[in-house]
Order: sequence, then structure tokens, then C-alpha cells
Amino acid sequence: MKCPICHQVHPDDVLFCTVTGKSLAGEISAGRATDRPSKTCPNCGTRVPVELDFCVYCGSSLKSKVPEKIQEAVIPGKPAKREGVESKLLITIFLCSIALIFGGLYLAGIFPARIVGSSLNHTPGASMDAPTSQPSVGLENDETPLSDPASMNQTPATAEAVTAAPDDNFVAISTEMIATETEVIVSPVTEMMFIPAGVFLMGSPEGVGDKDELPQHTVYLDSFFIDKTEVTNAIFEQFVIETNYQTDAEKSGKSYAFVNNDWYLVSGADWRHPFGPSSDISGLDDHPVIHVSWNDAVAYCEWAGKRLPTEAEWEKAARGTAGTTYPWGNDPPAGNLVNYADSNTNFDWSVRSVNDGYKYTAPVGSYPDGASPYGLLDAAGNVWEWVADWYGKEYYSQSPESNPQGPTTGTIRVMRGGAWDDLISGIRSSYRAAYAQTNTNGDTGFRCASSEGN
Repeated sequence: MKCPICHQVHPDDVLFCTVTGKSLAGEISAGRATDRPSKTCPNCGTRVPVELDFCVYCGSSLKSKVPEKIQEAVIPGKPAKREGVESKLLITIFLCSIALIFGGLYLAGIFPARIVGSSLNHTPGASMDAPTSQPSVGLENDETPLSDPASMNQTPATAEAVTAAPDDNFVAISTEMIATETEVIVSPVTEMMFIPAGVFLMGSPEGVGDKDELPQHTVYLDSFFIDKTEVTNAIFEQFVIETNYQTDAEKSGKSYAFVNNDWYLVSGADWRHPFGPSSDISGLDDHPVIHVSWNDAVAYCEWAGKRLPTEAEWEKAARGTAGTTYPWGNDPPAGNLVNYADSNTNFDWSVRSVNDGYKYTAPVGSYPDGASPYGLLDAAGNVWEWVADWYGKEYYSQSPESNPQGPTTGTIRVMRGGAWDDLISGIRSSYRAAYAQTNTNGDTGFRCASSEGN
């Protein structure tokens, strides 16, 4: 087990951290209120408080899953609506007749040529042959094309925005419409940053950092892409709705949560209930999802057509090639750079002279001044991030020089970046932490990577 305070890894039979004295086990059970107004879960029939949006016992949503503005979608095996087809046919015949009449008059010399080919609201110099809408591709005769994903945004996208090629350094993942009987779900649109191929300095020099960060060494990586920000509650919810996925914390019925000013294994804590069954994530859509295990992160990345970054990929994206201490360079942490243990927290190691604006997690991308050389946001602080590798304390002394993938076997998985509750040393770009891959915490999330950018 790993100490939630100093992140020192201990054998499973050790009950207290040998550094901080913190208990490595312990559980509090959040009681079920019976004297408050309640409502019935439509899935399991359990009575739950009226203010909750999700059932605390089966996890079912207590809100309508149908968006306010539902869009017409093709349901497999269900014939498309044909209302108004007859009237549209008559209008088409009428317009064709008028076109034939005017064509005949022109050929007879009655209408001047300048009338033919004129355009209403036509922009001078623009091509008359340019289509005004994108054609439907690959549809059967009876099908209705799905709505353009761009129309789901509040601000209509321009034709240029739809057709322009992506910038060399920024890749927007294309959206994919998924039709169901009651709703249209849009898969996540996540901006990814391109990390070019080349070498970088990995680890820390002698006398700096922990022993597992030694030796500092040069690593070559092929080019790859990585999410600009951590995965949010809103996007993770889309994944859960589509796949009916149940996280490890939901399966076990408990997770490590920060309550009563300390960390406990809390019954009913999970990604929907970060502090226990009576809490929820209302208003936290743009905050990073937490209480997710390594297994949960892998499942999400596979659904999104991506993968977890390797430890080496994460470190290069977070600090660049020069081996700086933090993503923004070597300057000490400040309130405009990172969300960590500052004056909003009450730990022994809290930095009282700094105010980053948040006691717990912050919305992703809240600290643009703390971006890495490649544009990664929140690569330090906010939440710990799972990476693909097994943890090996001596791995750096034997890792390959090119595209290291971590040890072939292990018992715990690597996490990087530090979190909102960490001291300064824990948010260094070279700092390594590790947990069992089923472990879940209220300060742990992830971001995805891709070899091709999707």
C-alpha cells in the first residue's frame, strides 16, 4: 500500500506509514439518511434523497437522459420518417416546370442573357458551383442523415472551421455520432498535443529528487499525441452512459476520500460521489474525473480510441527536452501556475503564502501560465495521472534508450504529476508515485495518448 500523504510504497501487511505514521487502512461508513425528503430510483426502487442526481446504491441516473434539444437520428432497423414527402415532390415538380418555361423563353430570345445565372445574395467572385451543404455519404434510400456534429455546439461552425486542415501542433479529435432509441450521444472532442520525435532528459541528476528518479538519462521517443488536459467528469460520463461501465470503486463500494480533514476509505465514495454517498459532482463537469483506477483509465482510453501514455511519454510532454523541474520551467510554484497544497488547504506542508484559488480540484486548464513547452495543461498538480507502465524502482538503470515501455511485470502502476493535496516535491515533473492498479483515490485521474492522434 502507498501512504496517501508522502506516497511511500509499503508492503500490504504494513498498517502504518513508516515516514508519516499515517494509517494505511481504515474505513468510515457514510450513513443513509432516512429523515430527509426522498425519491425512488427507477432502476432498483431504493429511496434516495431528492437532491441527488444519481442513485447512491445502484448508480443509475435520476435525471432524464434525453437532451433538451433532441436531434433526429437513424435507429438501426427502424424505418426513417417520411412525413411530408408528397408535398416536397409536388414542390419539386412545380419548380422544374418553371425552370423549363424560363429556359424556353431564353432560347427564344425573349429574356436577356444577364438574367440567367444571376444569384440571390451571391458574393462577387465566389463560385456558383460551390455546394451550400455537405452531401450525405453512404446512406440507404430510406435513411435520414445524422445531424452534423458541429450543429451540437451553441455557436454554429463556419464552413472554414469544418473543412480546414488541423494545425501542425494541435489536433482536434473528430466527433462520432452514436444513435440510441432515446438520445443522440456525441463521443468526446478532446484536443490533443503533438509531441515530435526526438530525445529528452528523463529523471533527475544526482543529489536531486528520489532514488527511483536516478540516473538521469537520455531517452529517444517516436512522435505521439497526448491530451491537452485531464479527462473531465462530463466526458467520462459520456463513456459510462454509452458502455454502462462500472468503475472499480463502484464495484467495491468504497474508495479513499478526503473527509473530516483526512484520508479515509469511505463506503459509497466513487467518481459520482467524491466525498461519499451524500455528495455529487453537480457543477463539476469541467473538473477532472477522480476515484478512477488504472483499469478504469485503460477502459476509457480504449473507448475513445486511444491509450494511456507511457511513463517516458508523459514526462517528455510534461517538461520538454531540457529536464526542467516543473512544466513551466524552474521557477517555484505560484498561484497562477498550479493547483497544489496552498493556503486553501490545511496540511502540515501547505504553503500558506500561495493561493491557487481552489481547495480541491480545479477545472481543467485553469492555469495556462503553467503550460508545458508542448502546451500540456495541469501536468503538475490538480490530480495524479495514471500512466501505462508497471513501477520498477531500479528501472531507470536498465531501461532501453529508445521508446521504453516500463518493466514487463510488476505489482503496482506508475502515477505522475502530483495533485491538489501535494507538497512542492510531489509536483516535480520527474517525481514518481505508484499504486495497485485497482486502487482509487479522490486525487487521482488520467489523460490519454495516441500514436496517431486519432
